[in-house]
Amino acid sequence: FNDTAYAEAAEQAAGFVWEQLRGPDGRLLHTWRQGQARIPAYLDDHAWMASACLSCYRLSFAPVWLERGCLLVQDMVDHFLDKTTGTFWFTADDQESLIVRTREFQDGAVPGGHALAALACLRAGRLSGDSGLVEIARRAVGAVMPLANRVPLAVSQLLIVMDLLERDADRHVLVIAPDDPDRQILENRLQQRVPLEGTLRVLTHGDPANGSTDRWLQGKTTVEGKPALYICDDRQCQPAIVGRDAIWAAID
Repeated sequence: FNDTAYAEAAEQAAGFVWEQLRGPDGRLLHTWRQGQARIPAYLDDHAWMASACLSCYRLSFAPVWLERGCLLVQDMVDHFLDKTTGTFWFTADDQESLIVRTREFQDGAVPGGHALAALACLRAGRLSGDSGLVEIARRAVGAVMPLANRVPLAVSQLLIVMDLLERDADRHVLVIAPDDPDRQILENRLQQRVPLEGTLRVLTHGDPANGSTDRWLQGKTTVEGKPALYICDDRQCQPAIVGRDAIWAAID
């Protein structure tokens, strides 16, 4: 709706959870009441919060949200992923001992935790250039395909993840100076034009991410001080589209 009030509310809510619902070790917690957070977070908590952080990055392009989302996804992979089957447990490997450690594949009133975890891995992997996370998402989907073939409506969220995996989503990287007068208008335009299944990164000229070893981020710079948009697929990046007018025309 192009209403900054919604974006600000989203960042405030995610910021509250990040600041108030984490333990001394930085791990996410499940509940908060009267200033006290407790109970280790479950798979769904990590997946929802990771996706919220990645969505906040899409709203503001503040690197802190991408960092937080990727940290939560890594916690999820470290403590919930069954590396033998490629599926996700509902509880962490260091939570209290249970008679049975369950997995949640089917959707209910809200999407199932396994599908949410796969989606968070896919989003974080594409944004950060971590192909390992994308492969975890792909394996998580494959592990539940026998169930999806029998009762597809029970795993509709997982089918969405499968669809996103099958799409050859272009990666858009805008590199722009921090004080460029056209920064806000270009960011807004890209947010509107690049579909949510696509990958959109905005790098400030001189940002350390420009030195990434990932090939679709590596060495991306402004051109003669002008903003530059790079559109890449899994094989290569197109030549830089330079300047506001050219970028506007390319994405319109």
